[in-house]
Order: sequence, then structure tokens, then C-alpha cells
Amino acid sequence: LEFYQNKIFVITANGEFYSLLFSDLNSKEKKINNIKINTTKLYEEIRDALVIDDYLYISKLSENEKCENLEIHYSKITKENVLDFKIFKKFDECVTIGLGAGRIQKYQHKNREGIIISTMDGDYDIPGEKAQDDNSIFGKIVFVDSKTKNHKIISKGHRNVQGLFVKEDIILSSEHGPKGGDEINKILENKNYGWPIASYGVSYRNKFQYLKSHKKNGFEELL
Repeated sequence: LEFYQNKIFVITANGEFYSLLFSDLNSKEKKINNIKINTTKLYEEIRDALVIDDYLYISKLSENEKCENLEIHYSKITKENVLDFKIFKKFDECVTIGLGAGRIQKYQHKNREGIIISTMDGDYDIPGEKAQDDNSIFGKIVFVDSKTKNHKIISKGHRNVQGLFVKEDIILSSEHGPKGGDEINKILENKNYGWPIASYGVSYRNKFQYLKSHKKNGFEELL
């Protein structure tokens, strides 16, 4: 769900776009009128959506001949109910585990406007190998500059950040851990949140052992 002026956008993971009016939510009718929005490209594997000014952004998984990649696309919102998406940012690194994250939010980093996006590095009993790798975008929260499209790692050591909240310079994240290890974190630049070394969760099949305390092992402690 995203909001624009007097409308709510409803975007499905398999690439269907709808809009409805806020005023219709006050109706006593059980069925709410909605308008399907056409796109100039077919989309699937959408992970999140974000409205900034008069533009709609989506994060998505894209597949090419070599591998799957994480991308951010954007389109100007028009009265004609047609979205003509273009690529805002394509990350060249191949997805190795999956892409359950991909949450996006508007963010200003050192007076530069842009978008932050969460990435995944861990699924069920697969810890992942990239969350501690500074040369990888996975298991991170990443900032993309709106003008240059250059990206920068804000924080690392994440398993699967499914929720992002931004207000001014404050970033909060909610993250799926292994069994019993979900986290809420205040994200600070250049900090390490421990995955897959430290987690209060446990391996689903007792295949892996995680350190418990984040702080005692040199990582950022949870909220």
C-alpha cells in the first residue's frame, strides 16, 4: 500500500496495480471501487513500493540470462492511469539465497536525497555468507543517491529486514531472525548487527549455533 494525494495505491507481488479513493473507505458498501492501473511493462516479483513526490518507486527481483538481480524502478504518476516504469537502480550482484527483503524508504544521507533499501542474506536454516562481506550488498541496508545512482552500505549484519521506518535521520528496522530471533533495531551508519554470527534465535534443525549477546561480541545490541 502507498498513498498519493487522495488515493491509495494497492500493488501486488505479481505486478497488478490498483488505485482507490480515500473517500470510498467511508462507504458502508462492502465492495470498494478500484481502478486497475496499466503498466507499459509486465512486472512480477515486486517486493515493495514507495511514493516520492509525483513518482512511484518499486523494488523487484529481475531475472536475466546469468542470474537474478535486485532492481528499483520508478514511474511518474499520471492522470491517465498508466505507469511507464524506468530503471532507477540495478544492482549487478547476483542473488544467491532469495530476496525476501527489498523494503524501500525515502532517506537523506549527508544532505543527499535518495532511497534506502534492505537486502536479505539468510533463509530458514541457510545462514548466508554475505552479511559480513563489505563487498556485497546482501544482508545490508543500502543507500542509493537519487542523482548519481551511486550506492553506499549504511549497515551490515542483517538476515531479512522486512520493515523499514524513517523519520528525519532516524531509521528503525524489523527483521526476521531464525526461530525466536526476530529483531527491532535502530539503524546507525557503519554499524554491524551481527548476522550470521550473533542471534537470539536458534537454528530450526539445530544445524548451527549462534552467539547470543550482540554487545558482548562487538555487535549492535537490539532495541
